[in-house]
Amino acid sequence: MCIVRRVSACVGILLFLLSLSGCDLLLGIQVVSDPIFSHTPGVYDESIVVSLSTGTEGATIRYTLDSSVPSETHGTVYEVPIGLTEEKLIRAIAYKDGYTPSNVVEGLFTVSTLPVSDPTFSIPGGSYVGRQLVEIESTTDDAIIRYTLDGNDPSPTSGHLYTTALAISRPCTLKAIAYKDGHQTSAIASTTFDITYSAGSIGPGGGYVFFDKGTLDRDIGTYDPGTGTWTKTGVTEISWRYLEVAPSSSEGAGNNWGGEGTGVVSNVSALGGGWMNTINIISEFGETDPDQNRSDYAASFCYYLSGVENANISNEWYLPSRAELSLLYDTLYLEGLGDFVDDMYWSSTSMEDNTAYVVDFYSGTETFKRRYEYHRVRAIRAF
Repeated sequence: MCIVRRVSACVGILLFLLSLSGCDLLLGIQVVSDPIFSHTPGVYDESIVVSLSTGTEGATIRYTLDSSVPSETHGTVYEVPIGLTEEKLIRAIAYKDGYTPSNVVEGLFTVSTLPVSDPTFSIPGGSYVGRQLVEIESTTDDAIIRYTLDGNDPSPTSGHLYTTALAISRPCTLKAIAYKDGHQTSAIASTTFDITYSAGSIGPGGGYVFFDKGTLDRDIGTYDPGTGTWTKTGVTEISWRYLEVAPSSSEGAGNNWGGEGTGVVSNVSALGGGWMNTINIISEFGETDPDQNRSDYAASFCYYLSGVENANISNEWYLPSRAELSLLYDTLYLEGLGDFVDDMYWSSTSMEDNTAYVVDFYSGTETFKRRYEYHRVRAIRAF
C-alpha cells in the first residue's frame, strides 16, 4: 500500500513539473504552430504585401500593427495579405480550439520607397505667339500624370488625367504631378504660359486667327489695313481681342440665310459685330427659319457648330459680319490659308428683308443675294 501511494505521489509531482515546463506534447496537448511571414523582416525599397500562415490546419491568426500584443481576443483576424507602404511592426499569434496558442511572433518591415521622378514639360513656360502643344513626361516607368490649368494643385485623386499632348491656347499656369503604386508621389511641377496671337497663327478652336485688335474689350469697329488704324463704332456683348475662323472641316457647303421677307435686325457690318447679328437672327427665327423650315440656316449652323477642336468654346461661334467676311478674304484667303473655296460665302449682315451680303471668294467682291439661296458658310469667333 505504501509503495502504491509513493508511486502515485511521484506521478503527481512529475505531471506538475511537466506542466510548469510547458511540455504540452508530453501531456497529449497539441500546440498551434507559430505564424510564418511570407517576407523576411527587413528593409525594402518598394511597397510589399505580406502574407501570414501557420502549419496548423484550421487555426486562426490575429495580428497587430500598433505594437500591441495580439491574443485570442485582441488584434485583427487575418483574412487577406497585409499591404505595407511604410515601416510597420507586425505581431501575430495563431490559435485553435482545443490547442495551446502559438508563440507571438513579430517582424519589423521598413519600406523606404523611391519617389516618382518629377514631371517635365516639353517646352518651357514663357510668352508665345499662337497655341502651343505641350507634352508632359516622367522618367519613372508606368507613372501616371495628372495636371491642372486653373492654378489649383493636382494630386493622385484630382486634376485631369494626362493622356496626350496639351494644346495650350490661353494664358494659364500648368501644374502636373506624377504617381505610381508603391512609390512616393512626385513634387508638383509648375510653369506659366502667356499666349498671344497674330494673323495666321492657330487659335484656341483649331482655326486661323485673322485679326488682333490689340486690347481685350467690348469695342466693335472698322479696321483700315492700309494704315493699320482701328476706329471704334460701338460695343458688343462680349469682350474680345482676336478673331478666329473655324477649321475648314466645319464649313457649310450649302446653307440658306433664311427668313425671306422677315425684318430681322442684323445690319451691323463692323468687326466684332457678327456676334450681335447672329444672336438677333436666332432670336427672331428660332430653331428653324420661317421661310424654308430648315434648322441649319446660316446663323444657326454657325452658332450651334459642333465637331470643332475645343468643346469648351461651343456656342461662341457666329456668322461673320460683312466686314469680318471681307477681312477673312484679305487676310487668309489671299495668303493661301484656311482652305476656302472660290465661291460665295454668307455674311450675317442683312441688306433688306429679302437679301443679305455675301463675299465672292473668287474675286473678293461684295454683293447681296436673296436669303432663300444656298451659299457657303464659315463660322468665326471673337475671343
